[in-house]
Amino acid sequence: MKIRCIQILVIIFIVSLNSSVSFSGEALEKDRVLHFDQPQAPLKELNFKHKHELKPVPNDLRIVEISYLSNDVGERWAIATFENKSAGQRFLKNKSIVATFADGVQTNSLNLNETLKGNERLSKAVFFGVYPFPIVSVQIE
Repeated sequence: MKIRCIQILVIIFIVSLNSSVSFSGEALEKDRVLHFDQPQAPLKELNFKHKHELKPVPNDLRIVEISYLSNDVGERWAIATFENKSAGQRFLKNKSIVATFADGVQTNSLNLNETLKGNERLSKAVFFGVYPFPIVSVQIE
């Protein structure tokens, strides 16, 4: 009888471990879901002190519209519509765009490698990495 009780307790323990593992996996997937960051009035003037300020590589592209996204894991994204202002073909590369986070740290995008024809517009989800602070501005020249 004692052995039977121990076997039942072991089975219950194993089943409870399996359940907690599956729930923790679900929590991780839930944490990765992107949400639009709270809309805010654009910040007109940022004066962070940088030893080596990142500047976007100049080109004839402009951002028509942009919204920021993030998740509980700390991934920082922006969905942006880019426009090629010139009549000729232009390249949208990682060094073409710079994000500034709320603590002043800057980074280039990590997933851009696009070609835009003259006067073409392109909407793209742009990844800026994993960071604890939200994006406060994105710059392109």
